[in-house]
Amino acid sequence: MGAASFVLGDSAETVAARSVAETTARLVRALTAYGVSSTEAAYSALGRLMSWVILHHPDAPSIEGSHVSDFLAAEQPSATTLTALTWLRDHCGLAIPARGPVCRPYRCRPPIAPRAKESLSIGAVVSLEYITAHHPSECVRGHAAGWSVIARLALRLEQAQSCVLNAFVQHTYDGESFTIAVGSVRRDKHPNPSKRRPRPIWGVIDGLDRADCIRKSLLEMLSGVEECQFLLRDTDSPDGDPTRATAWVSAPLKGNPRIDASLQALLRLPPASFSLEDASQVHGHAAKRFLLNVAEASAAFTSVEACEVGRFSLSTSQSPDLEPVAAMLQAHSLRASVLPDVYAGKAKVARVFDLLVKAHLALRSARRALVANPALLATGDASWGSAGPFAVERPVSQPLMLTHLL
Repeated sequence: MGAASFVLGDSAETVAARSVAETTARLVRALTAYGVSSTEAAYSALGRLMSWVILHHPDAPSIEGSHVSDFLAAEQPSATTLTALTWLRDHCGLAIPARGPVCRPYRCRPPIAPRAKESLSIGAVVSLEYITAHHPSECVRGHAAGWSVIARLALRLEQAQSCVLNAFVQHTYDGESFTIAVGSVRRDKHPNPSKRRPRPIWGVIDGLDRADCIRKSLLEMLSGVEECQFLLRDTDSPDGDPTRATAWVSAPLKGNPRIDASLQALLRLPPASFSLEDASQVHGHAAKRFLLNVAEASAAFTSVEACEVGRFSLSTSQSPDLEPVAAMLQAHSLRASVLPDVYAGKAKVARVFDLLVKAHLALRSARRALVANPALLATGDASWGSAGPFAVERPVSQPLMLTHLL
């Protein structure tokens, strides 16, 4: 009764006057807004805590702070578990003493192994594009579009889930028009937190085989949640796999397990059709390096130009006069087609757009090479090597014979 009053903001008398079914329905609606990842993590943590307390303190009338700290010490130390218990306290009104000093040591995350510099390959990206155009599920198409944009804009996951799209602008290069997504990240990466500033993000999002499929599916996914600043929207899928989803949730896709499940499920779909083992080796951060590898593999790019594509230190995107203004950080502008004033008319921005188009043209050229010779599809780093589709000279008489994409 107390938790229902807390969540719904109603008095105990009002809650008691309702039927159990109505109260339950209202609670489900209220908590579903937080997303499946939050509620499932909280449910799991609460179940484990209660089982532990019943086993070790069967006569305890309530959960004490020492119970919580002993439970956290007995389990593999996990900041995620403590966060879930704190969420129950703050959002559901459960009397779980999870914020006291005794629990503070468990807020530190264990050391994380360094991430491999893995990358999606052109085959994987082509497959994602195909899915945005052909899959019957809107949730699957939307996630495929989100991952496609993350790869095309060279975004880290933290940036992708904390950014705003400001416009889709047309840029002309050698007489051909290209669609460039222009957006803003709320805080760019910097070792000194005080120097983390909003930064522009941009990239060509035209399809290699189907011109507007990525943008169309992205708009379907983000429609109605423009004020939410993310590129991957959560679903009601129990584990993050969009093929198991039936509806969108108004929250970002969060947590490495759900994020990885999304990408890995997409890679198992045709035309990529990864095996379960191969898909499990690909993680969300692989999307960040894709466009960087395109620039490095293409003979058309210098190291300085590759730096521009990745928006690294000293690149144009780091210029103080290009910092997004507050109005650009509030909500997605999904129908805007005009370059924001802070960038409009600036030659250095136009030069960056030219480089982004060059990267897209290198990608398109490689795609055509794959159509002519599908055997050039390769696993891992082979996509970017001297025998891969980005090579200047490609001996088609001696193709690299591999049987699946990455």
